[in-house]
Amino acid sequence: MTTFASLEPASSAVDPGSSATATLRLRNDGDTVEEYRLSVVGDPAEWALVAPDTLRLYPGDEGSTEVVFTPPRSAGTTAGTVRFGVLVQPRENPELSNVAEGTLSVSAFGEMRAELLPVTVRGRFSGRPRVAVDNVGNSPLPVGISGKDDEDVLTFRPVPETVRVAQGRTRLARVRIRPGGVKLFGRPERYPFALTVAPTVEGAAGPSGSPGMIPPAQLRGTFVRLALFPKWLLVLLGLLLAAAAVFAAVWFIPRPSLVSNAVAQQQPAAAPAAAALPPAPATQAPPSVPSPSAAAPSPPSPSPSQSEEQQQGGGQDQNTGEQATDQAGNTVVTIRSVQNGKDLTVQDGRTDDGTPVVVSDWTDKQQGLNQFWAQLPFADGTVALTPGSSPGSVLDKADGQPQVQIRTVQGGDEAVRQGQVPALQRWRLQPVSDGVVTIVNAQTGECLTNTGDNTQVQALSCDDRFASIQQWRLGNS
Repeated sequence: MTTFASLEPASSAVDPGSSATATLRLRNDGDTVEEYRLSVVGDPAEWALVAPDTLRLYPGDEGSTEVVFTPPRSAGTTAGTVRFGVLVQPRENPELSNVAEGTLSVSAFGEMRAELLPVTVRGRFSGRPRVAVDNVGNSPLPVGISGKDDEDVLTFRPVPETVRVAQGRTRLARVRIRPGGVKLFGRPERYPFALTVAPTVEGAAGPSGSPGMIPPAQLRGTFVRLALFPKWLLVLLGLLLAAAAVFAAVWFIPRPSLVSNAVAQQQPAAAPAAAALPPAPATQAPPSVPSPSAAAPSPPSPSPSQSEEQQQGGGQDQNTGEQATDQAGNTVVTIRSVQNGKDLTVQDGRTDDGTPVVVSDWTDKQQGLNQFWAQLPFADGTVALTPGSSPGSVLDKADGQPQVQIRTVQGGDEAVRQGQVPALQRWRLQPVSDGVVTIVNAQTGECLTNTGDNTQVQALSCDDRFASIQQWRLGNS
């Protein structure tokens, strides 16, 4: 008993997101009635359909069925030629199975997404933002990065100059932005710029929808050039010059008491002959010049209030090395980014709802407590992170948005301790190494991410490629 099977056409082409059809023809060369079960084998099997998938033929009869291929438009559909087969299995005699083979050419398509991190770049000599390129096409994508600013002041140097992104993957590139000249003093200057991310000549070959047909991505940002000497340094220099002038005036100008005594000593020597004057009494002693130490006024002794202030100030300095506490008495720590060593900070030391949380240098707002955080643990292993400057507020991720801010809990610090905190305001501290953790949101599973100096932190998908900006060091200062 035999079965004849043929596929027409044996070779087909299809674009991802569309469909292609082939016809399978069968003939029962046996001497009994047979029912055949039909299925596709090979890589295209998951997006192929045989309709109908069974045929019943009498001896000598022929029949046909359609094989429809519908590859999805996604990075998982690899471009190129793939082999497949249609398995024909007789129900009564499965040992006489047959396979009709064919090939299918899947065309390439290109799609790209790009993002600039951060959007605002600050620097005195240069800045180095990152560009993230996502290849959501089904073939490798080489792209080039170039930049231009409106005033033609900035120069751009991408590293590397060409980024090759595998299908379904993301690559990061650095762009060094350097302004012309050096700004010594004055206010910061803002220069809007645009980075163009476009497929290179290598990726330009291909039919419609291929990498060569991808439109360039325009990423807009702002470079803020800072003065070499900050404003506070100019104020400090002015104060130092004023203090030096006062010191010079006090030290080098003659004191009036010394001058008058010296003149009085010199007057008897310049007078005429002593014969014209009556003799001076023998008991009268000549005037003496007081010593500089006797004539100079002694410095005033400090008042009791000044001494008390100095003692209090010394106590505060000594206490900076001890464990800090917030206004509610909770022990607090600093949370410092591994990537740039900046501290997690409540912006400007504010306490109102929705205040952004950023990373920055030491600010000394609210006596520095806006950069200290209390960890209040819960039974499920999560914690609430409370800013030292505002007990009763917690670190909060906006619902449906990546931005992170502080949010006041109804009932204050006591309500937080009792666990009256929703999942968006709970975090898991997952250890990485000694003192280093990742901070993961209990509801979304996203990691707290440093997106740039003085830029609002975000909760983004945890990714080993972004480890340096998603890892934090806990400390006491």
